[in-house]
Amino acid sequence: MKVTVNDRPVDACATEETTLRELLDELRRSGQIPAGQVIVGLASEGRPWGVQDFEVQLGAPLRGVGSLAIDTTDLPGYGRRILADADSMLGVVCEAASEISRQFRAASPQEASTHLYNLLDTLQRFLFCLAQVKNMCLPDAPDSLLETPATSRLTDALDSMQACQEAEEWQGLADRIDDGLLPALEGFHGVVASLGDAF
Repeated sequence: MKVTVNDRPVDACATEETTLRELLDELRRSGQIPAGQVIVGLASEGRPWGVQDFEVQLGAPLRGVGSLAIDTTDLPGYGRRILADADSMLGVVCEAASEISRQFRAASPQEASTHLYNLLDTLQRFLFCLAQVKNMCLPDAPDSLLETPATSRLTDALDSMQACQEAEEWQGLADRIDDGLLPALEGFHGVVASLGDAF
């Protein structure tokens, strides 16, 4: 099997029965993946692996894999990548929230509620990304980087939205999205920037 790390060919004693975990452990032990480096990309035969591929293959034999390209970066680089993704995700969340508000105003509560559920799931992943950067890449930075007025505003907005949804007050829910959720989300651009500045 041909293995590269950051486009540099490396020696790897890998057979078709070697698992990805075993291969990565060997590359770390031999120093071919330097200490402190985080894997940020994998590709086989030029096809990038998604998160699912990685999870499935981690403990499985690498049968049929002729080449494996591994990309790594240091913790600050990893953190900056996550923050760039998080900032893009925040833009998508804001657009989706505006559309959901319009749906509630247009008296389409069932469709809007489904979209709201998906929005909250994405929002949870966004907040997890920020926490991951803080805990993994900036463990010595103050907690105030995440415990900001934007966080408090978001909690208040979500509580008021939940109350409206439980009471089936759809116009009120749309108001809470426009006047509470969206301004709170906009405040997270500053949170992302503050985390970036902490590197």
